[in-house]
Amino acid sequence: AGAADQRRGQRLTMPARSLDDLAIAGLLQAKPPDRRRVNRWLARSRKDLDLAANLLADVDRDRAMAVAYEAGYRACAGILDLAGFRVTSQPGHHHAAIDGATLILGEERRPLLRRLDRARRFRNDGLYGDVATAGAREFEQLIKDVAWLLDELESRLNPPPARRQGHDGLARY
Repeated sequence: AGAADQRRGQRLTMPARSLDDLAIAGLLQAKPPDRRRVNRWLARSRKDLDLAANLLADVDRDRAMAVAYEAGYRACAGILDLAGFRVTSQPGHHHAAIDGATLILGEERRPLLRRLDRARRFRNDGLYGDVATAGAREFEQLIKDVAWLLDELESRLNPPPARRQGHDGLARY
């Protein structure tokens, strides 16, 4: 067996440097993109973000934070899906989706995805332990971050048509 086979399924002890690192750790699996599924995730995530921002925020900000996080998680999973990977159901798969999206979106988006990861930990604490109350500024920033992720996913799902040049040198669509 090769080194990759020996490492498959092992937990990452350092940050992933590539999507292949996450796949070797058993957190991602290569697969053909499923644009219809990603489109459904996008629609669900937009509804959840709207629910979190416009209904739950005034009733239960902690729950609104968790719902907004779920929308952001699906955006990350959708970005990975369009890149030819699916998130497995192994422990750590939510964190892997965020790490994978960071690798695809680039270092300039790392702060946004770190904030999403903080929301993941907030959600986990609420589900499995004690939780602090979500701050208003943190919640507002999460809403903006997830809205950006959903817009980015939509732009990847429906890219503008490529421009072509005609024989006369003019741009054609």
